[in-house]
Amino acid sequence: MYRLRILFLLAIAPTACQKKVEKAPEPQTAATSKPAVKTRGEANDELQAAQEKVKVAPNFNNFTGLGLAYSNLKDHHSALAAFQKAVEFDVNSPIAHNNICSAFIGLKDWKKARTECEQALKLNPKLEIASNNLKSIDESIEKLKKDIEEMKKAMSGMKNDVLTDANLNIGYNYFQIQDYETAMKYWSKVSKKDSRYAFALNNMATVNIIKKKFVLAEKQLNEAEKIDPRNTLVRDNIKWLRDEIEAAKSKH
Repeated sequence: MYRLRILFLLAIAPTACQKKVEKAPEPQTAATSKPAVKTRGEANDELQAAQEKVKVAPNFNNFTGLGLAYSNLKDHHSALAAFQKAVEFDVNSPIAHNNICSAFIGLKDWKKARTECEQALKLNPKLEIASNNLKSIDESIEKLKKDIEEMKKAMSGMKNDVLTDANLNIGYNYFQIQDYETAMKYWSKVSKKDSRYAFALNNMATVNIIKKKFVLAEKQLNEAEKIDPRNTLVRDNIKWLRDEIEAAKSKH
């Protein structure tokens, strides 16, 4: 299974295209219906306390608490890992599946978020917080599709510089709804002479890593690094690629 952090490593054009979830994800514990808004300092203190609890007693409640602590800090990758540990202690907990759904929403992995929300509702059809998250997923996907159509209409008459941004952004939106082939189509339109070609290469490499096309991904990332040696997203994806190659080797 590929690491979802790549959704944060994707290089996009400077113009705003990455849409936040319209309704905030709603992780939930058995004790509280909704987490309170906390300051950064309070959230860090809570995380440290949650980490200590897990060390002492690794159980459902403590891993759930750890996931909530990470969620308060917007660290959705770590929250997901904690919630997935929690569900191992109670696979039939609708709260646990809703929390995993919430983490996937934070990571903008709509397909997996929907699967977890539907599982939560299967276990408890009256779990309103899961219904709200499912509605949020549908609204977010529809918003992305609408944005794509609006950007396509706006492309007519664009100059090359702005057109590059449009291709990167439209591709990114297609990536978010997991239409990888169409995303690649738009990213491939970026000219090799454009300074943002490294963005396009990094993005295409991301898709190829997901598809386990490691040789092609490595070629794209190496080329992107030559163009833009200071691009931390490219360096992070190179590390991720190496991890995925090692993981694939260990399975054989």
